Amino acid sequence: MDNSKKTKKELLNEIRKLKKTVNEFKKKRAITREEQLKLAVIGKAPFTLWACNRKYEIVLWTGNCESIYKYRKEDAIGKNYLTLFVDELEKYQSEVDCNRIIDENYVQKNFLAWDISKDGNKRTMLTNCFRIWDEDNQEYLQAEIALEISDLELSDGEHRTLRELGVARQVQIKKIFGLMRSNVLHILQVIYTKKIIDIDRKSQEIYKYKFKIEREGLKEDQVNKLTKERIDSINKEKVYVESRNKELTEKILNEKEQKNILIIKKEINNFGKEDFKYI
Repeated sequence: MDNSKKTKKELLNEIRKLKKTVNEFKKKRAITREEQLKLAVIGKAPFTLWACNRKYEIVLWTGNCESIYKYRKEDAIGKNYLTLFVDELEKYQSEVDCNRIIDENYVQKNFLAWDISKDGNKRTMLTNCFRIWDEDNQEYLQAEIALEISDLELSDGEHRTLRELGVARQVQIKKIFGLMRSNVLHILQVIYTKKIIDIDRKSQEIYKYKFKIEREGLKEDQVNKLTKERIDSINKEKVYVESRNKELTEKILNEKEQKNILIIKKEINNFGKEDFKYI
């Protein structure tokens, strides 16, 4: 069609379309070598990699997800991850954790999860969950990277050992950086650190509690109510203990700063008036 015969409205619409096309081309850019290598690693790594929005809808399904969970990408995207593969006994806690990760930037490190694949098989996953930013939709997402360890057949005790090793390593790192702690504060922090580990054990064993009360012949709604109360109680205790532990850490750091100030004052007192002429 001859442009001279087009109406002003038609020409403006074409200009808008052209601008949109130009913007789309601008967004597309050449992938760097580093990005190519990252994609190659993700493609070959033996871990699952997925992400969901605050509606629990899966928006990313890659890595080893299809192999582990037996759901193709086109069948998983847009689905609620809680109903797709999370074990029934863990759904409520997983929902709570997802909200915390997205809203509070909470991070879960090396956490044991029991998922159910499409074929009904239970999968033991060592997971790491954290928050990422979705630039296109301007929102935070929950992302998870997990490694299947079903073949290890880890008991609760063995898994706790892994967590305790992680805590022990953090303590060593603090020592390396020269954090000077008084005996009292150090003892208190050790106690609260062990409390956090103990709370993690309670979270892992919530399914045992639910199974126990189910055997007492309670109705399903009663079982769900009691289970929710137990989980809420555990979460409340965890928030308090983590807050107290953070408070102790700050006190330890402040104590170190105070000691440094005292050392500086002592050094200054050793100088005579003549020494200050060099300042």
